[in-house]
Amino acid sequence: MLENCSCVYYDEKTNETVLLNEKSEILRIKEKPIKLFERACLENGSTLEGRLSNFRYELNVKQKPCILINEPGLILFIPTMSMSSTKCMYFQYKKIQGVKINENGYCSIETKQGTIYHVDVDIRVLKKQIKRSKIYIQNLRKRNQKYILMEMKACYNSFGE
Repeated sequence: MLENCSCVYYDEKTNETVLLNEKSEILRIKEKPIKLFERACLENGSTLEGRLSNFRYELNVKQKPCILINEPGLILFIPTMSMSSTKCMYFQYKKIQGVKINENGYCSIETKQGTIYHVDVDIRVLKKQIKRSKIYIQNLRKRNQKYILMEMKACYNSFGE
């Protein structure tokens, strides 16, 4: 469900979480975003708290940690503000094409499919979140390459004897 999602937010009027995909199709669910992310992390072999703790640890950050839902698929969501805020929106990192300030002073986030979202968030904060996400993904890839090489070496050693 979340792998095709570009944006997640909470609609206070309907008390639903809204998931938008790249074609601007909407799915509404009767749980808050945090519950959705908790369930998705568990389904992918971790906990939300574990994912948040790892992000904080890896990048030495305290505020607004990104949420890695699925490591093999690199499904990582960037919060626009504190996750305790009902106004927080979450954007999937690999779906973001770019960010800029629009004519109304809001931040515009463009997806790779061309959808544009206007959010009331400081562009510097969002660019920092995107930069952190990029570093985090690079760290994950390096770690995974290291493990693959270790496995290949172990496999070679067991067959070479």
